[in-house]
Amino acid sequence: MSAQYWKDRWIAALVQSGVEQSAAEAAYAMTYKTEPADYSKSPEIQAFMHSPLVQNSAPASTQQRAAH
Repeated sequence: MSAQYWKDRWIAALVQSGVEQSAAEAAYAMTYKTEPADYSKSPEIQAFMHSPLVQNSAPASTQQRAAH
């Protein structure tokens, strides 16, 4: 899978969950500004695991369950 295709899928996963396109693109850039993306893993899963937009917007009950 090409790096551009992987990036497009990563961004699309956030857009489908309600994040604006420009915010999803900015989140991708911020997430991978210091280290490269791991293209061997699903971009959709990586988007939800690593995006600060998703982590900061998750309901408190979801964040509490994840902490345990």
